[in-house]
Amino acid sequence: MHIIQEAAACDLPALEQLYRESVTGAPWLPQTVYAGKSFANVSPGEVVYLAKALSGELCGFVSVYAPESFIHHLYVAPEFQRRGLASALLASLHGSLPLPWRLKCTQANTNALAFYVAKGWHEVSAGDGEDGAYFVLEFHQEPNPSIERRP
Repeated sequence: MHIIQEAAACDLPALEQLYRESVTGAPWLPQTVYAGKSFANVSPGEVVYLAKALSGELCGFVSVYAPESFIHHLYVAPEFQRRGLASALLASLHGSLPLPWRLKCTQANTNALAFYVAKGWHEVSAGDGEDGAYFVLEFHQEPNPSIERRP
């Protein structure tokens, strides 16, 4: 069971730790790109939603740049992966973030690409950046009203 809520200033240390663990543990990301960069520095002006365990432990988060409906970060701690948290974090955006949503996903991150495609995201363009080759993905679907969303 988890709770999804907007991040507060007191959540920044835990966000920073999960961000750092996620980017340094990703074999597809060039480590020089993230050396010395903090989550706060790479995410200015973004709204962050957290998934927390009932114990208060941070399980994952999604960070969005709302004016462009752009999802900048989506990370789930390894011990909480494959439990529906990434899907729940994305679902929590319905009603507060207008569709269509966009994100960039590094092409080498095949697990994330497979996840997004399975959830109905579509490639709209591709490019090359400091993280390597990437796809821009877009999402247009409204949630299924017969599915009850819970925190």
